[in-house]
Amino acid sequence: MSERRNVVYIGEDYDAEALQHYGIPGMRWGIRRSAEQLGHRVAKMERQNARYTAKLKGNKEARAKSRLAKGNRLLAKAAKYERKAMKYEKKSRPGLFRSEKKAARNLIKAQKFREKSEKKRVKGQMLTSKAESFIAKQDSIRTKIEHNQRVMDCYKKTISAINNGTIKQGKIFMRYEV
Repeated sequence: MSERRNVVYIGEDYDAEALQHYGIPGMRWGIRRSAEQLGHRVAKMERQNARYTAKLKGNKEARAKSRLAKGNRLLAKAAKYERKAMKYEKKSRPGLFRSEKKAARNLIKAQKFREKSEKKRVKGQMLTSKAESFIAKQDSIRTKIEHNQRVMDCYKKTISAINNGTIKQGKIFMRYEV
């Protein structure tokens, strides 16, 4: 059963005989919105979904995925060039069988490979970050469409469409039933 609580009001303007309301100004008690009144929300969400699906259409996502793959390939090349640069730097140390001239040439080669590596790394990072942000944006658009669809389904439901289990859960939550 529902439990009633004794509420003590402190203040001069309390009147036990009057109905007092501390809600939102202009709010009307007991007024329910009809399906027609809720219809403008459904129409608005349908327009939003149309806009979102238009953003998803096309081969933009395929291009983003190919850019992501290209960026990853460029990063792999950058790593390869970096390994070559380190190899030539190792060879640039003058030793027992290496001349100073050959060591200098190896150092120049190492510098060239390091520059190539840096260019490929920067371009690869740029492509992958752009593609990842685009793919994340596409995913957020998909979740918005799914959310709008769920809300529209709720608005389109009538009271008779609600099953008894849901009604019972609501009553239990509101403590009308045990």
